[in-house]
Amino acid sequence: MLNSEDFPIGIKKHYGFIYRNAHAMFSNIQLWLPQEMDYMSMYMLVYIGYSGFLV
Repeated sequence: MLNSEDFPIGIKKHYGFIYRNAHAMFSNIQLWLPQEMDYMSMYMLVYIGYSGFLV
């Protein structure tokens, strides 16, 4: 269980991992997602998914 002091450290620790994998997944996910979905919407979905996975 993370307390408020450890939380920012955890975010910084995993940010690089989330960032690299989000971009890697984007090329795969866009194959089946609607074409009208823009990049930022995609990134937020991936980021939220990773956040839920890591927590």
